[in-house]
Amino acid sequence: MAFNSFHKRVLASVLWMASLNACLETKPTLTVDLIGKGLPSYAFARTNYTECPYQYLSYRSVEWLDPQFVIVAFSTSPSCSKGPEILRGNLRLITFDLNGSVVRSTDVPYDTVGSNVVSLLVHDGVWIGPDRRVIVEVPGSHLKAQPSSRDKVLVLSTELSLEQEIDTDYHQTYYDAIRFEGVTADRQSVLFSTSESAVGRQRKCLLFRGKPLKQIGSCQPQDLDDLDLSAQYHRSDLFPKDYSVVFAGMSTDGRRASLFGVKKGGFFGLCDLISTFCPSSGILVVFETAANHPLLVRTLPVDGRAALSPSGAHLAVLENDRLEVFSLP
Repeated sequence: MAFNSFHKRVLASVLWMASLNACLETKPTLTVDLIGKGLPSYAFARTNYTECPYQYLSYRSVEWLDPQFVIVAFSTSPSCSKGPEILRGNLRLITFDLNGSVVRSTDVPYDTVGSNVVSLLVHDGVWIGPDRRVIVEVPGSHLKAQPSSRDKVLVLSTELSLEQEIDTDYHQTYYDAIRFEGVTADRQSVLFSTSESAVGRQRKCLLFRGKPLKQIGSCQPQDLDDLDLSAQYHRSDLFPKDYSVVFAGMSTDGRRASLFGVKKGGFFGLCDLISTFCPSSGILVVFETAANHPLLVRTLPVDGRAALSPSGAHLAVLENDRLEVFSLP
């Protein structure tokens, strides 16, 4: 019997699931309980709108400082509220070595207010920049009750001490602001842009380097759209066609990359991240870019985070109240 398109899709799905099940045998070489490090016990609890009508800005991130040290970032302050109350938030940054020992830790305060709109930060608000410095984006609350609260970017040293604060707030005029865009893939440059979305104003790319970080010139506007290299990974043969795929990281040499995919669906095809209609987990794949060959495949909650090490030798995963590190073949 000749295979039609339906049979081919079914076969491809079966083969993909078989590959998935085989790769899921991979066990972490390191597991660290983060509850004892200050992570709130409710951090990974899925809440609905009734339980959490207002939400505070909160951080959740994992990044590699270098091939030997991984940084976990999370808010120790509440993430939910019954009303739009003002909160003094707290971001905790912890550096671990590959043995799971805490190398250093620091807390960063920030202003936030309960809102019925989920606040999202590009790249989860935490980046590793030039000279292994930690870059943290901190939005202000913009409330009259907190007149000193401003949008800013903090630059912390490898030892997690504050080195620099860059004011990105618009103050009285929106066009006075510069917008933090992120760190380039080689971690050597930090990009900002001038205020955008204005009639008659052209978006410009600003290049920052040095110590302290300072503007040393301009860059191409398209550089702002290529920071995460996501466009080339909107579709991948590593996932079935009914999956939405996003780029999740690449090794410094470009030989290994990672993707995160979630099956399409939900309520009328829509997925609200705070509703029960949203899938609770997706699939994370680490693969060799040249051969498109998967090295590790595992399920990951949609509220989990993952980072491929600069060398491509390890994968760090933040999920279900713990940090896990996997060694890659």
